[in-house]
Amino acid sequence: MSQDKRDYLSRIRSETAYPAFRGVVSMVAVLGYLLASLIAVAALISGFLTLGMGFLLFIPALLVYYQSKFLKEGAIILADLSDSMTDANSRNPR
Repeated sequence: MSQDKRDYLSRIRSETAYPAFRGVVSMVAVLGYLLASLIAVAALISGFLTLGMGFLLFIPALLVYYQSKFLKEGAIILADLSDSMTDANSRNPR
């Protein structure tokens, strides 16, 4: 990605019209990451106690982690699109 694109994204994110939405999205993502961490810790503990079978819990931990990451990025893309449309339309009033 070019530096111009990074600068533009940085600007629209800092001047967003949807700060509450972005905050909730970030908070939900952090909760997802915490849940994935708890599942991973449970996999470790269970794996040591059951001699191997508990390590299968790492699969759901990875799924929860990547699902949280994917959904956060998707929601941020929607907010970026909305902010970009607002920005573009404010320059060309009808």
